[in-house]
Amino acid sequence: MAKQLSKNLTPSVVANLPLAKSCRDTYYVWDKRERMFGVRVGSKRRTFVVKAGSKSNCYSVGHYPVLTPEEARKKARDTRDEAIGTGVVKIEPTLEAAIDDYVNSRIADGKMSPATEKNYIVSLKHHLKDWMTRRVDQISRDEILHRHKELTTKRWMICSDGKKREQGGKVLADGIMKLLSTVIRFSTDKPNPVSVLSDRKRWHNAKKRGKAISQIDLPAVYEGIMKMSSVRLERYSKLMPMGELGQDFLLLCLYTGLRSIEARSLEWGNVDWENRTIRIPAEVAKNRQELILPFTHQLEAILLNRKFHRDNSGMGLQNPRYAYVFPSAVCSGKKAYMDSAGYHYEKASKLSGVQFTTHTLRHTFVTQAERADITYAKQKYLVNHRPQDITQHYQHLEVDDVREAAQLVADQIDRAAGSVKE
Repeated sequence: MAKQLSKNLTPSVVANLPLAKSCRDTYYVWDKRERMFGVRVGSKRRTFVVKAGSKSNCYSVGHYPVLTPEEARKKARDTRDEAIGTGVVKIEPTLEAAIDDYVNSRIADGKMSPATEKNYIVSLKHHLKDWMTRRVDQISRDEILHRHKELTTKRWMICSDGKKREQGGKVLADGIMKLLSTVIRFSTDKPNPVSVLSDRKRWHNAKKRGKAISQIDLPAVYEGIMKMSSVRLERYSKLMPMGELGQDFLLLCLYTGLRSIEARSLEWGNVDWENRTIRIPAEVAKNRQELILPFTHQLEAILLNRKFHRDNSGMGLQNPRYAYVFPSAVCSGKKAYMDSAGYHYEKASKLSGVQFTTHTLRHTFVTQAERADITYAKQKYLVNHRPQDITQHYQHLEVDDVREAAQLVADQIDRAAGSVKE
């Protein structure tokens, strides 16, 4: 039986309740001020609960810190009043509300990036749009099986930029159902209907395709990227040619290993010419950890080319696009930086004959770093991965510690791509 405690549930008390070591160690802390109201403390989150109904069942009210204790108390009173009046407690959220609640909670905890947020909202709300107004406890196991099979037959998906991308049906079906399972598990204590896929062994478990560009294909990819300078697109002005913009963007991703959003949203204000570094702010980085990268000869050449085009583009200082290394096609009022990388890597893929994405370039960067004999700690710094063991946790590298390593990786990429002779 779960441990039961009693406290005056103030914001500071709730915030300082230690998380359980595991799901089996979940415990309850009941409020001294509000009858039948408390907090269920699990291994990952603190959930406000209320006992209501004829059988005094325990129902989730909301999660901390999405709700404050006072807001949760008010919601708990409404729940109890409804239970007393009708004998039935209907407090399970709709799927749309559950998605928003989960996303907001993760953002409040600093554990969800904007890209992941879009993945949840856009992907789930598109592929399950007919379920959005239904309560999460109304989704049946049979419906899960049917929708999973239906999604398997699709050969495309809606990405975070709202555009269609070709995608294997098995990967899509499993991905959507895993996202849905996470949201339902977060939102309700009732049995998760997605578990039927495990019970009946319906998960596809499709193998992930290798994402690093092979040594054989890298020269063709590099050549395809370099051909981008001759490509034009009508929506880009003559003063801001799309081809060279896309070429420089893909080269920057290749030589730095940056994620797409980190490169696309790079601001000139974060380019330090004096100290020869670029800065990726914590709010942009996926792991919410600031990254300072050193210039390499290749990166500096890319930035100088972008600066030349900016200075000769005719854009004034008042133009929002002026602040970004990779400005948007038009100043539409939504984003002043490049809105999507899809067109650029798809065009380069056609020119090279090798299918790749910006994340493929990131995998390639790490692979080439390994071939250049860069230490594991320095690789993790360059791609901004968090330490995973105690020893790495005690290592505190700075940008000057990885300057030489960054140049070695860039030179290794040049040799592998055939852009320089051995």
